[in-house]
Amino acid sequence: MTPRAAPSRDFDFLIVGGGITGCVMASLLVNRKLAAPGRVAIVAHGALPASIPALADADWDLRVFALSRASQRLLAICGAWQLLPTQKYHAYERMCVWDARSSPLRGDQPRGEPRGGQPQGAGSLSFDCAELGEPNLGYIVEGRALQAACRRAATAAGAIVLIVAGAFLYQQWQLMRLGTRWSAMASKVREVETVKQQIHQYRPWFDESLRALTILRQLTAAFPEDGVVTAKTV
Repeated sequence: MTPRAAPSRDFDFLIVGGGITGCVMASLLVNRKLAAPGRVAIVAHGALPASIPALADADWDLRVFALSRASQRLLAICGAWQLLPTQKYHAYERMCVWDARSSPLRGDQPRGEPRGGQPQGAGSLSFDCAELGEPNLGYIVEGRALQAACRRAATAAGAIVLIVAGAFLYQQWQLMRLGTRWSAMASKVREVETVKQQIHQYRPWFDESLRALTILRQLTAAFPEDGVVTAKTV
């Protein structure tokens, strides 16, 4: 699926960032009737994600997301959850959180062994879906598949994705060009700054205002006898 062509340059909402949060926000704006299709734009960097079917049989990306059941329901409202391949998410029923730095290093602890607290020990927190009466606590979702599903859900809802990779590249080229030009003139600028500092140091009456210098010239011309006038700024 490709982004729809923008009918005009006017939008009711302009979302900067084509990540998961930006795409979900765009989908909610349209699905909740807060904006009409085609009136929400997402400014994204880079090309569209790879197609989801191609990712279904691929290895999992190293980046994953732990979603709560509330987040899963929100993705279902946006239409993104339905686009996820079942191979790309797994439910988790129990979770244990502990501080790995809660205990000092023991003298008999072998070098290289993780130090600190242990699961189910003092200072740990355990969660179980059975205690909440829920089928699970949430889902672990593969990052690339989730990104692709959210982007496609946004475009399906009527959001317009504006790819600005060219603009970013042009901006970087402009910054590099300006940096090169500055490097070429930096020494001359420093010389001019040095001369300016010397002028301020050795000419106390120096005034950067052209208007003030013009007034002094007119005062000098007002005394034709010797053509000299002494002026002092206060």
